[in-house]
Amino acid sequence: MPNYFIALDGGGSKTHAVLFNQEHKELVQFIGKGTNFATDFEQAISNLQATVDGLLKTANIKKIQRSDCHLLGGFAGVNVPAVADRLRIWQHDFKQFDFTTDLHLSVYAASDSQYGSAIITGTGSCALAITPETEIMLGGHGLLLGDQASGAWIGKRLVEHSLLALDGFESMSNIVNQVMQASQCQTATELCQYWLKAAPAEYAKLTPYFFESIAHSDPISLKILDQAIAYLSQLISRLSDLSSNPIYLMGGIASKLAKHLPSESQSQVIVNNIAPVYGAFQLLNTKPIQTNNKSLTSGVF
Repeated sequence: MPNYFIALDGGGSKTHAVLFNQEHKELVQFIGKGTNFATDFEQAISNLQATVDGLLKTANIKKIQRSDCHLLGGFAGVNVPAVADRLRIWQHDFKQFDFTTDLHLSVYAASDSQYGSAIITGTGSCALAITPETEIMLGGHGLLLGDQASGAWIGKRLVEHSLLALDGFESMSNIVNQVMQASQCQTATELCQYWLKAAPAEYAKLTPYFFESIAHSDPISLKILDQAIAYLSQLISRLSDLSSNPIYLMGGIASKLAKHLPSESQSQVIVNNIAPVYGAFQLLNTKPIQTNNKSLTSGVF
């Protein structure tokens, strides 16, 4: 059986998989459920396996199995050392399994090299600067502790402000009505119960309502937007200080947020729509392969 390569980009909401043959020719793609290993490790493993199985089924190649495939992925959550260590000892059934962070994939794909700087604003948010000397990661702390300017953070803020409005501490606005309708709730108690244990990907589903309300100058949404833009501007400034590399702004809501950045910040970033999964494809052709996050250095503002 010929050797195959599987490239995976695993975020909080979805996992993008691409199958390549031994000549590195792309054969087929598949979209599976999210693989954030910090949020729910066992569920992420299950989703990874289901995504790979879906990819191989879609490929419809006779007798191909996981054991025929070299899997290289970038995943949300593996920037946390304990999570990365746990994934590193996972007893997989692939021919070979190497991994890095989803943010690394984005940098590699956007810069077409192993060095560069990127900010991801998707379900979560994070920034990374890679130079020949060091790697600095900013953010990536998860929804409970951070992920500012991400889709999940925006959704969570919408719910928080909606609860304040329902309690009479903020003025009601149309976005509150949209949040209530999307949640199929009638009261603050129902809304609290609905969102109390929601996953980041669920919160992120509220972002279309957010951007629609921005166009209508909703006061609650504008307040949240100001906070998101202030954080992104800080990230851009910090990355500019760390490296002269171009700064790529990537992720599902990157382009929508970029238009609201101040002109100085806009001039410092490049909105890049290349699929991060192709960063994994590049890694299949370069040595050494980045297999973990042990070289990452935590950074703070």
